Amino acid sequence: LTATPGRNSDNEAPDNNHLAYFFNSTKIGLIDDLGIPIPDPIQYLQEITVQYTRQGLYEKPINTSIYAQEIAREIFKICACQIDLKEYFFIILLNRNNQVIGYNKLSEGGICGTVVDIRIAYAIALKSLASAMVLVHNHPSGNLKPSQQDINITKQFKDAGRLLDIEILDHIILTASGYYSFSDNGI
Repeated sequence: LTATPGRNSDNEAPDNNHLAYFFNSTKIGLIDDLGIPIPDPIQYLQEITVQYTRQGLYEKPINTSIYAQEIAREIFKICACQIDLKEYFFIILLNRNNQVIGYNKLSEGGICGTVVDIRIAYAIALKSLASAMVLVHNHPSGNLKPSQQDINITKQFKDAGRLLDIEILDHIILTASGYYSFSDNGI
């Protein structure tokens, strides 16, 4: 890629910090080796944003796995995620009183798996001022037994949570007919 400054005399690049000039100027465009203009890459950088709304849907604190899975099923319905179609991974964000302050769909996968980035989950939790989280994903196969990958990701979340003082209260696996709670099973 080559950067080409505009030909306007007001728009001459300063001798120092050429890259800052190219990326901050609105009169500059990037052109590929064939001479085709390329959109400014800075326009495509996105930041995680969090919006706060109090609807009063989940005022009761999450203190049992039964209630956690009920909230998780409601979130799946709100997001139009079919539990028996493909795998999804959500985080439910909680305040100090274990009341729901939000949720986020971290990933949407295929029939037998999905990829989760713990760093993104904790970036959202930190930005939301969450004190705790409940992890939720589904098994479209209907199998309630956690896989070794499920156990490993739960341990990684808990380790990161200890460092950041954001507790993982539970990890719920949903199927169309039931649920599995890591917390209830000592994991």
